[in-house]
Amino acid sequence: MAEIKNSFLKSKMNKDLDDRLVPNGEYRDAQNVSVGKSEDDDIGALETILGNVSIASLGTAASNRNVQAIGVLADEARQQFYIFYTDYTGNDPFAPSSNVHYIYLFNPIKNIFEKLVEGKFLNFSTQFPVETTLVEDLLFFTDNRNQPRKINITRSLGYYTLENQLSVAKYNPYLPISLLKSSSGTINSRINNSSFTLNHISSSSTNSATTNVSTITVIASVRLIKPGMIIGYTGIAVNKFITILDVSVNGLIATLVLSENVTIASGISINFYPNFRIFSRFVSTSIKATEYRYIASWAGATATIEVYSTPLFLPTLTSGEKITFFDTTMTNESLNDNWPGDPDLLKDKFVRFSYRFQFDDGEFSIMAPFTQIAFIPKQQGYFVKGDQEAAYRSTVLQWMENNVQNVELIIPLPDKAVELGSEVNSKYKITAIELIYKESESLATRILEKIPISDINCSDCVETADLNYYTYNFQSRKPYKTLPTIQTTRVYDKVPTRALAQETAGNRIIYGNFWNQHTPPNTLNYRLGVSQKINGSEGKNFMEYPNHSLKQNRTYQAGVILADKWGRQSSVILSSVQEKETQETASPYTKYGGSTVYNGYKKGIVSTRNIGTTNSTLILSYPQLGIQKGMIISGGGIDAKEEITVNDIVQSATTTTLTLTAAKTIASNSTLYFNEVNAGQWFGDALQLSFDSPITSGRIIGSTPNNPFEANGEPGLYAIPLGDGLGFYVSNTTVQSQILDNTYLFKITTATSPIANRPVMGSFFRGQDADFVKVIGISTTTVGSFIEYTLTFNGLLSEIYTDVSGIINLNTIPYYAYDLNATGWYSYKIVVKQQEQEYYNVYLPGVLAGYPGQPLPSNGITIGNNLANGGTGSPSILYSGANYSGLAELIEPRMVVSGGGLTAPLPVVIGTLQNPINFEVLVDRDVVVGANATLNYAMPKDFEDFPTGEIGATANTVLINDNINKVPRDLTELGPEQRQFRSSVQLFGRVSNNLYNKNIQYYPGTLTDTAISISTANDSNFKPNSILENNYQNFYQIDTNPLIARIETQTQSETIATRGGASGSPSPGADVTLTLSSAPTPPILPGMIITDTVTKAVYGSVNSVISPTEIKCRLAQEMVTTQLSLTFTATIGSPSGRSLIEDFTLMQPTLAIYETEPVESLLDLYWESSTSGLIADLNRDIALNFDNTVPDRFSNFTFTLNENTAIGTNVTSSFIPQNKNGDFTDTFINMKVLNGNGINSTDKFELVSTITLEAGVSVTRYTIKTAAVFDYTHDSATVDVYNFYMTVRSPFNRPGTLPTNGSNLITFKGSLTNTAPVNQGTAGSVTKASAFIGQMVSLYSFDNGSVSGSKDGLKFVTNSYTNDGANYFNLDEFTGSLTKTAIAPAGTYYLSYQVNDSWNGHTLGLGTGANTPSAFTIVIT
Repeated sequence: MAEIKNSFLKSKMNKDLDDRLVPNGEYRDAQNVSVGKSEDDDIGALETILGNVSIASLGTAASNRNVQAIGVLADEARQQFYIFYTDYTGNDPFAPSSNVHYIYLFNPIKNIFEKLVEGKFLNFSTQFPVETTLVEDLLFFTDNRNQPRKINITRSLGYYTLENQLSVAKYNPYLPISLLKSSSGTINSRINNSSFTLNHISSSSTNSATTNVSTITVIASVRLIKPGMIIGYTGIAVNKFITILDVSVNGLIATLVLSENVTIASGISINFYPNFRIFSRFVSTSIKATEYRYIASWAGATATIEVYSTPLFLPTLTSGEKITFFDTTMTNESLNDNWPGDPDLLKDKFVRFSYRFQFDDGEFSIMAPFTQIAFIPKQQGYFVKGDQEAAYRSTVLQWMENNVQNVELIIPLPDKAVELGSEVNSKYKITAIELIYKESESLATRILEKIPISDINCSDCVETADLNYYTYNFQSRKPYKTLPTIQTTRVYDKVPTRALAQETAGNRIIYGNFWNQHTPPNTLNYRLGVSQKINGSEGKNFMEYPNHSLKQNRTYQAGVILADKWGRQSSVILSSVQEKETQETASPYTKYGGSTVYNGYKKGIVSTRNIGTTNSTLILSYPQLGIQKGMIISGGGIDAKEEITVNDIVQSATTTTLTLTAAKTIASNSTLYFNEVNAGQWFGDALQLSFDSPITSGRIIGSTPNNPFEANGEPGLYAIPLGDGLGFYVSNTTVQSQILDNTYLFKITTATSPIANRPVMGSFFRGQDADFVKVIGISTTTVGSFIEYTLTFNGLLSEIYTDVSGIINLNTIPYYAYDLNATGWYSYKIVVKQQEQEYYNVYLPGVLAGYPGQPLPSNGITIGNNLANGGTGSPSILYSGANYSGLAELIEPRMVVSGGGLTAPLPVVIGTLQNPINFEVLVDRDVVVGANATLNYAMPKDFEDFPTGEIGATANTVLINDNINKVPRDLTELGPEQRQFRSSVQLFGRVSNNLYNKNIQYYPGTLTDTAISISTANDSNFKPNSILENNYQNFYQIDTNPLIARIETQTQSETIATRGGASGSPSPGADVTLTLSSAPTPPILPGMIITDTVTKAVYGSVNSVISPTEIKCRLAQEMVTTQLSLTFTATIGSPSGRSLIEDFTLMQPTLAIYETEPVESLLDLYWESSTSGLIADLNRDIALNFDNTVPDRFSNFTFTLNENTAIGTNVTSSFIPQNKNGDFTDTFINMKVLNGNGINSTDKFELVSTITLEAGVSVTRYTIKTAAVFDYTHDSATVDVYNFYMTVRSPFNRPGTLPTNGSNLITFKGSLTNTAPVNQGTAGSVTKASAFIGQMVSLYSFDNGSVSGSKDGLKFVTNSYTNDGANYFNLDEFTGSLTKTAIAPAGTYYLSYQVNDSWNGHTLGLGTGANTPSAFTIVIT
């Protein structure tokens, strides 16, 4: 039989051609076949394939559910399918917990149907199909509902149970490495002034007897027992310290592994203490961080405090007081002979540390925030004996090197180490930690070491497996590899938040139609200030970084970056507070502004005229403008350690009245010092952010709170609080505490804790080891006015809910239960922009105010007994005597001879000679003089006079060594013979030499000094013959002809006074009393330089002020009796004066320091700080309001703003400021409104306050009205979203009153809504002749629904015509003009149309409005 063979190599179905014309290799039609792809001779042959197979069941878990497949991927290489199922059909952002979600594997060959992943966290919906891609073993999938995710298909069911295990973007380590070790406890009793005993944290009793073994079992309060604690019991030696290495809990029984063997009977009481013996320092509630004490020794739980030469008393330590032991982890190991590191590695380096995680499939997290620089200078940063002289001689600080050699890096983990790793039941699939090292002078980022998690959480790792941190001991060993640059600059992963499509190219995943980032808040409500770094942090920033400080004379801008749990970061968010909207706090005084703050040089003011006081009001007898709030007062019997500060200032034309923070007896005219900081107790400054309201996201009134699908892309928060927090019942008799492993008893009042605030199954609390722990068990019992909640969690509850003994805190602090939103804002970090960078400290051998003293002009030597030397002249002048003795012996070479009839050019002495007959004066030319002529011999003046009156205007100093480069000469545009140069470097005085050959702090303010001339000493005219011999020492090593910088200086203060009527001339001396005729204004201050007001001669300086008219001075030259007017000037440096007394000069080389003006960087960047944390914790701290004296919210109200709302219409219901304690009845509100573009829109609204009498109390309530008309336009969905910033002042802070701690900024949003267009009178019909062509009628009587009647944004839309009316009529979409375009048959035509608004001529805006379709009748005759 004939056989027709055809191969289908083209694999193409062709139905376009006739059967007879289909080319070979193509086919007409086929079903259930495929084209063979083998390499045999049957390539191209059709092969039958199997059809579909019905799967009856998905397994027992889903057999009774109506699940639907929402995605499938065929894996041809493995001949299996991956199928995604869910039974949830809605589009809420979070599917209810009752719904199911699965990922299955189906292998039809092996008939295997295997469940890979299941759980609520998958959060699928049938409305969001899943797109899938397979790269090797990794199955990537995305549904435009959740973030892109992936699984490893080789993992079995149960491996993936949490979102963080399958998100493509990996967990973001948001916390930096800590360099602080600390532990807390409470004091049991104070034994004496130098010792105290600690309370135990917990106590228990042994469950069974043990004999010489290291494992014991105990009962009760077992969850409070942790590794690292020390045990104590009756019979243990007082100096014996036994540490707990491991704890395993089973119900109420805990098995403890100890550091050594013990013998203990059954039932013995055991106390558990923090491991206090590893710490050397401590602070307490009553001992500030800067006044920390050292522990000398321990005897059991009794501490003896180190006592120095000055007795150290502890008068305030009391029973129950909290005590914190601490140490920085940065140490010097020079005395440790067994330390293996390189002692010089960090000596000249500024090093920071970070870390990152490696995950189970080989990916790495982004890097955690870096630490601050690990630097503690030698000598703790202090000058010691001889250092000042060495500084100005070498011009560098030889000891300013890093004293740190060893650093313990305490690395925070996202959970206990045992919960990490690639094991099936581990929560975080982290397999390794990489330690990162960065030097400030290097662009490279290096790896110190890669630590496998198995080294931390192994079964034998009892000291690390149960901890949520890991301590790495950096022993100054060099890094072993360098990270690629792409990793150094990788601050976030570019994984979209949602994606509709995905594909692969090679081994890369490509996403399409995606949201690339979350929409952050436009602003946050915080204020920025500068405060001592011990404030607001319990001193931890001082403890961790003892020598770090904020640089002065710099402008800082601090912003906030928000991040989700996966490292997707927001842009930098700045404050909504205007810079001029400052806020002040007391104790300590801090002034807050907006996002930007200038940290000026610390100020110091001296006052010598005041009216004595015994109370807290101090009056200065003149207007002193330099004093500021918060300044610390000393002198006049006040010790700076008392920390009496200025609380308020009132200026008048003649006085300055100060209100002090405490009453104090101060004698009249005492010398008082006002300083911004107490130098002896100042340990540096830090930026401080004060948040006025919590961080929110996705909260627009009228929309679903925290809805990640809002049009503006706000993701909401990761931890969404349930209501306003739990209100705990306060009881002194019933303990609320931890009663079992992870089980706690709470008592919640029904009055203060509504249903919405209370925890439910599946809600979350803050965890101790993990970020959040889940409620997995609830039982309740109602007892009177409160409810007992017994809650069981899947982990340990955070210590923020409990005190150090495990008791639930019984107070009014709010505690929150949360719902979790996987992609919401999770953490925050603070970033700082500061562009004023490199600068130098110029270490100088003193600064000379003005010029050095010069010799007085010589009157010469007059002699009249010379011999006549003849009428023809002779080159000598003779004096009689073979052994002459007289004035002529004083004649010196270079003297000029005048008198006796000599005329110019006058002769000059070249020498003297004693001959056998006469004493001969040799001159440079022939002269004729008569006998006994009166001749004058005078030394010519061969130096220029220095300028006078330069005190406070000019100073001079020596530049040697590296100072030549720090204050460089401008060497451009020079003349060929130029020897004097200017320097463009601006200088700020920081330390000034004073009159006692010592130095003092100098306060430059914002004014700079300038080196107007730099030249050698000779070129500066500072030559030996031009300076008094006693003033040579004004300049260091002037005999070497060093460079001299002539500096244009600033006068800080100046006053003129008149000497009193006392007779006599005050002589030079170190402690001269000077009386004035009257008290000058401003007053005379210690350190002022005294000059002659008329002649400008320098006399000396003020030592001290006895009274406004009597001072002690140091004088360098005699003050003549006729001297009446004196000028007193405060400036940098010491004067010279004319020191005619040997070794008595006012200025001698003493260390003075200038700071150069910083170089401004062109990099407009924000630098990452080490301040970061969870938003949930920050919001909770904000909600505390610390003293709860200010409102933080408004009562519930509605907001309705429509474009048809008339002016003067309420857009809100009535509201009142509140906090969790209730309403604030007497308040004042200042309102500011910004639209979605940040434009001030306050004038569009009016805030109306109404005072009513409610239950006998005057109550102020508020409403907001419209003050303008509104039109809903194309962009209104984003532009007309109004942000209301409401600064609420409680009665504690009415405008113009004190104190200023009763205000808060409360914000909310409200959006404009649309109204459909309105027909204002268009006729419903028109009649025209058949032959008519042209406009029949205009429908433009519609307006857009606004009360303004505006017609903007209208679009006329034709729905339909009857009787083919579209062939004859046209409705213009812009104008609404209905036109007849062709001859139409007679009859009746009906037009259906509608009008839309918010049209820009191209597209309709979001929220567009449309009227109900209208009918229009057209009659053609």
